[in-house]
Amino acid sequence: MTAVADWTPPPEVDAHDPMIREVELGQAVTVDAEQVEVEAYRQGGPIDADRSKEPRYAVITGLAEQDRAPIIPAWMRNRSQRWRVPLATAGFALYVLAFHLLRLPKYMVLGAAYAPRGGWRLGAALLSWLWVTEQLPLRLRAVQRLDTETWIKLHKEVHGSRKRHAWIVAGGLVAVVVVLALGWRVGGAAALWLSVLAALAGAARAGAPVDRPLIDRVTTSSRFTRLTAEAVRLALVQLAIPGLREPAALTFPPPGIHRDGPGWLARVNLPGGVTAVKVLERREELSSALRLPMDQIWPAVGPAHAGQLDLWVGNKPASQMGNPRWSVLNGKPLSFFEPAPFAFTPRTDPAQTVLFQRNFLLGGQPGSGKSFAARGLATIALLDPLCEVQVAEFKGVGDFLDLEPLCSRYVVGTDDQAFDDGADMVRWLFGEVGRRGAVIKAMREQGRAPEGKVTPELAAIKGLGLHPLVVVLDEIHELLAERPEVADMLTRIIKRGRALAVVLVLATQIPDAKTIPSGLTKSVSSRWCFSVLEQVANDQILGTGSYKRGQTGTVYRPVVDAGWGYAKGFTAEDGPVRSPWLTPEQWAAVTAVASALRGGRRVGADDGPVAGEVFRRDLIEDALAVVGQANGSHWLGLVEGLAALDAESYGDLDPESVGAMLRALGVETGDVKVSGVTRKGVKRRALEAARERRAVTAGAR
Repeated sequence: MTAVADWTPPPEVDAHDPMIREVELGQAVTVDAEQVEVEAYRQGGPIDADRSKEPRYAVITGLAEQDRAPIIPAWMRNRSQRWRVPLATAGFALYVLAFHLLRLPKYMVLGAAYAPRGGWRLGAALLSWLWVTEQLPLRLRAVQRLDTETWIKLHKEVHGSRKRHAWIVAGGLVAVVVVLALGWRVGGAAALWLSVLAALAGAARAGAPVDRPLIDRVTTSSRFTRLTAEAVRLALVQLAIPGLREPAALTFPPPGIHRDGPGWLARVNLPGGVTAVKVLERREELSSALRLPMDQIWPAVGPAHAGQLDLWVGNKPASQMGNPRWSVLNGKPLSFFEPAPFAFTPRTDPAQTVLFQRNFLLGGQPGSGKSFAARGLATIALLDPLCEVQVAEFKGVGDFLDLEPLCSRYVVGTDDQAFDDGADMVRWLFGEVGRRGAVIKAMREQGRAPEGKVTPELAAIKGLGLHPLVVVLDEIHELLAERPEVADMLTRIIKRGRALAVVLVLATQIPDAKTIPSGLTKSVSSRWCFSVLEQVANDQILGTGSYKRGQTGTVYRPVVDAGWGYAKGFTAEDGPVRSPWLTPEQWAAVTAVASALRGGRRVGADDGPVAGEVFRRDLIEDALAVVGQANGSHWLGLVEGLAALDAESYGDLDPESVGAMLRALGVETGDVKVSGVTRKGVKRRALEAARERRAVTAGAR
């Protein structure tokens, strides 16, 4: 230990630093010398290090560590926008060309009518400029006041101006004659006629009335064309957010304001202490400040920090934007376990979600597009050949009737029979979740499901009853009002079914706590709020506080904005999206593809879980018993041997299912040579190796 008074600063410490001098003068404290040195640096050292003595190369190369603006624009780096932007520009240019070509005869007639008046106006203006007629009142006033000196001065000035103007006019006329002569020599009469037409067009434009222009406007309404820094700064300052008063305090980091899809994106750094959420809470005021509809401006928190705002403004309101082509119309199969497009963002980019481990709540007013959105999610499930789909709709109008041939169970109606069938469906589903839970538990104990979840490989095993299951309950509030006892079962299904490949899609008009228990809605991970009237209904769908964070469906109108809503928990980024809006012909094409993928059968209707007893047996040991002392077995021989060993457990399995089950247990499969014939199958040493690994793992536990 060293007394403070005896301590001397190290060489690298400034001995004249006031904090160090205070230590030197002595305090009645005895501390460790190293601690005093650290505290001296901590209390009295400079905040910013002095870099003046650093090697020059360190300063120069430090520039390489800074963020640089991208060489290629953002829209060119985006795969979906790379062609969309130039195609949209070319399409608009062709539209303008066709628009004016069709009206060319009208322009010619109006031009012939307005050209004489325009020529007179242009000639009068030229003569007025040549003769400097605007000075005439000044000279007349000088004459009236008998101000000879002023008159002489004005006369000299106007005489000089007229001379200069005359030379300019003469030079212009000579230039026109030379150009016409050159045009005649190069292009002949065509060039001369083009010059005449250009002159007539100019004269016609000059002679056209102010309120009746010569050329019609392509757009008939005001159209937002560009987002500017001045407009953004003014609008944000007008929000009157504490700490946001000076426009100069708002900066635009790279890439600043730029084109982003069918609109503009402004990335703004707000003043210190001001968060982007404050702007989101004042979205209505922002709409007023920018003088744009609310569904045309989409503020969001920027990627860098909480004080960065991403303000995207569309070329036109989202409710007026067309719906792009849904990629499922390509006819390709989808997967329950992989991302699939379910909607479109305001930028018309596809928004993707994964059905596995999610449940969905869709809410909004009548006519807001809930049923179409639920159909979209059901369609994704139908395009997975392994996925079973069940539908119960309690509107009673058959919104899902065209999907009925593909559903293992379909309920429609508003009578007691429909409600009884719906309640029976929920009870069956509750029991199915329990059965699947027991299966997964047994598989986990045997090392077949390490995470206790259904995997794509396990779902593909035919007869195990672990295939994906999607249940759509449209107008769920009607069922809960008539059969309230099913609410608790639905809540438990939602909580337990995520890992068991069981998904619920709930659609409702009335998301209040009296109709749908809060425990049920809070258990749903993915929510989609369509058109709602007020904040309470919005927060009942999306969660408390969502409206204040700018997550709202109150900006949409039923029917007019049908399909638009705010999606939360579907993807990594929450935001407004629009569900696909297909024609009846397109729906028919999609269902035809789904039917072809499923071989025309209803998945789940005749796929009862025949493997319930399989888990009482050890598949590896049974396979070794079938193989015996041989090198291995082909799949067909192994299936026949297992069926002979236990027909009740293995009788309905096919070679593909047995192979998938063995691979799930860690058994390597491949080509096997048996009796001189090489085919796909399993080798005995692979089965023995898997058995040994399982024994080691069990011993370690």
